[in-house]
Amino acid sequence: MSINLLIVLIGFLPFFLGLSERSFVDKRFNEKVEISQRPCEEFQWTLLSDSIFPQWRDGIAAIARGDELFLIGGWNPRAFAPPFHATTNEIWKSGDGGRNWTLFSKAAFAPRHTFVCIDSDDGYVYVIGGDQYNSEAERAEVWRSKDLMNWQLISDKSPFGNRMLMAGVEYKGRFFVGGGQGLPDFKSGKTDIYVSEDKGVTWRCLADSLKHMGKNLVGTMSVFNDRIYQVSGGWYGDGELSDFDYSREVYSTEDGINWSKAQPIPIDGVQYPNTIIFDDKLWLIGGNSVISGSITDAYNKNDVCYMGGDGKWLALAKKANGPKTHASSLVVYNQSLLLLAGNQLNGVYELSKRPDGCDTE
Repeated sequence: MSINLLIVLIGFLPFFLGLSERSFVDKRFNEKVEISQRPCEEFQWTLLSDSIFPQWRDGIAAIARGDELFLIGGWNPRAFAPPFHATTNEIWKSGDGGRNWTLFSKAAFAPRHTFVCIDSDDGYVYVIGGDQYNSEAERAEVWRSKDLMNWQLISDKSPFGNRMLMAGVEYKGRFFVGGGQGLPDFKSGKTDIYVSEDKGVTWRCLADSLKHMGKNLVGTMSVFNDRIYQVSGGWYGDGELSDFDYSREVYSTEDGINWSKAQPIPIDGVQYPNTIIFDDKLWLIGGNSVISGSITDAYNKNDVCYMGGDGKWLALAKKANGPKTHASSLVVYNQSLLLLAGNQLNGVYELSKRPDGCDTE
């Protein structure tokens, strides 16, 4: 075999393995980024329901309890009667995997959306903070419930009454919450992060100068590979294009104090995406951008990408992407990933592996 032929065959090796490599220079960091792409697509979306609520709503939280699914809160400027105007405290339930839904209850807390919701290892669901429609006192609240019917206020003195659009997770039994944008004018970025070691009753500031936290962090935080990851996000302006900014940055930490920069996402930066762990991968789905989105879609995006255990990102082919939406909710259910409701979306989509393994069309 000639040397030239051997070189050609080695060059095709990634293709035979189901991967191809491409790279680009990320000007923000002045570094070369390697991204794997598959010549075929192994995941597919299936529409399970196109009618959850009377009208769509976004900024909700999704919880799975055995065979049952629950959706908490939400926003739609045209859906709710006064005095609630745009948000709700309704909780909806499905007992058949998201195909049919009924109103389950109304929570004891005031209506809200884009709050932090933690399905904790102690069996409780925690609702932390609120939105611009809530009072400062309501945004400082922490509520919990085991059955999603009976709610208990465990704190009304959290440090989050001065903001919205923050993010949070449970990590090694502790709650980590912070970031977001200040209220009432949205003009200040909250660059701090807090920890609670007693499930939301008391909080301690870990760091207050984390630049990457000072933006709209809704949906951008998950625990993966035994680290907290914060993925993408954007600055939420007041309507003018120049007031919006979106990041492809990815950061991770083991302690909430020291953050390391990871490989940036292989798609345009967005705000209001959703992240989740599924199939041993860190996923980022959907989002909104007035820069790369289209006004005909309310600037909503349907890009999908995931990070594997090696720290590299892979973007799904456009044809494999789901509905265009933002501030949706994700939950793992019966070995599939469900996308439930969201901006301009009143349905449920299932992301699963193709039974034939690959789509090459």
